Amino acid sequence: MMDATVEKAFNEQMNKEFYSNYIYLAMSAWAESQNLRGVATWFRTRANEELVHANKFYDYLNSRLARVRLAAIAQPPVDWKNALAVFEQAFEHEQFITRSISETLTVARQKSDHAAEVFLQWFVNEQVEEEEVADLAAAQLR
Repeated sequence: MMDATVEKAFNEQMNKEFYSNYIYLAMSAWAESQNLRGVATWFRTRANEELVHANKFYDYLNSRLARVRLAAIAQPPVDWKNALAVFEQAFEHEQFITRSISETLTVARQKSDHAAEVFLQWFVNEQVEEEEVADLAAAQLR
């Protein structure tokens, strides 16, 4: 069984991953409205990847016989000043997710949940790539 504190942290992180899907869909929709089809495709791909990440948490919680608790997903922004602004926000969002994954890992460590630590290590490594890709995309427009 999973400790209640770890379970809560995992559910919160799952919600953030679903929000990541949502914000990248919003960014894709904005890009489509600006006739920036390549940008729209780039963000749609990111959105799909974030949905996979959210489902990893969903599946992991179930595998640990923990309770999945779906919560409301916050409404993302719908407008940006320009393409650079949308990519810069994507980079900021990835930094936020990195901090959140680190906080979730800290909770798992405090509760000596070694299985959760191992699971989260994949996300720690993934966030290095996520930040790099978002930053490189924004840098091309600076």
